[in-house]
Parts: sequence; structure tokens; C-alpha cells
Amino acid sequence: LVAARFAQIVSAVSAIPGVESAALVSRIPIGAGGADCSAHAEGSADRGGVGADMRTASPAYFATLGIPILFGRSFTAADRAGGPPVVVINRRLARELFGAENAVGRHVVSCGPTGPAEVVGVTGDVHADGLAADVRDQVYYASAQVVQRGMSLVVRGAVPVSTLVPSIR
Repeated sequence: LVAARFAQIVSAVSAIPGVESAALVSRIPIGAGGADCSAHAEGSADRGGVGADMRTASPAYFATLGIPILFGRSFTAADRAGGPPVVVINRRLARELFGAENAVGRHVVSCGPTGPAEVVGVTGDVHADGLAADVRDQVYYASAQVVQRGMSLVVRGAVPVSTLVPSIR
């Protein structure tokens, strides 16, 4: 029910004239707080893994914020509840877990509730904890697979977003 309502919100906001794209994320970049978890490559001897920020995001999230997908793909509508668990990770985490090997198609285990999840995409690195903070490892879960009650709406507008606020509300 929560995931369906969020999908309705994104669809309605995306239909507003002047909105180029809209998406949801559990924690916006440069926002305080969030889940810090351990992530490791499935089958790795290092079960302690590395510390990573965990977020959930809807399919258009990376495009809306201009975060490039370097390898693989973003989330799609096919990444839904009951489907194979998938994640998108950032370049830094891909290097830490898989070195020079291609991370797409490999599996990551982290604190997300899905168990091992297939890496379907690798993004560029983002200063998600503030511009002065170092780049951290990021693992993103599909919002339809890992439903969070508190999500933030992000919008890219063809017009100043401030002019869209009344319609969005």
C-alpha cells in the first residue's frame, strides 16, 4: 500500500507541466542521518565488509539528480516487490568490493532486508554527506523492494522549481 501510494505521488508530480522528472529517495544527498551498514561481496571471506550508506530510491532518482550511471542500469518498474533483489552501488564501493572487475551482475550483502542482491548498476560518486565530507560508499535499494515510510521527493524542473511548488503541494 505504501509503495503504491508513493508511485501515485511520483506519477502525479511527473505529470505537472514544467516537471522534467520526479523521484523518491529515503535520504537526500547532503542530508543528515540515515542508515550506515556493512556491505560485502557475496562469498567474500571478509564478512565484516565495509561501511556504506544505505538508501532506497525510485527508478528516476539518479536521472533526476543528474547522478551518472557509469555501468549497467538504474532501477526500473520491473524491480518490484517479490522480484529478484537488486542494488545500485557507487563507483567507490564497486572498487572496494570488486577491484577492477565489473561489479554489474555480482551480488552484494548488506544491511538491507533482502539478503544478497544483484548489482544492476554503478553510479558516479556523490558527496552524499555534505560537500566538505569525503565520498562514502553507497548502496541503493529499489524503493519498491525495500519500502520505507519516510521518503523525500526530488524534482527536476524545466522551469524554476519554486514555481512548481504550489502544483506539487
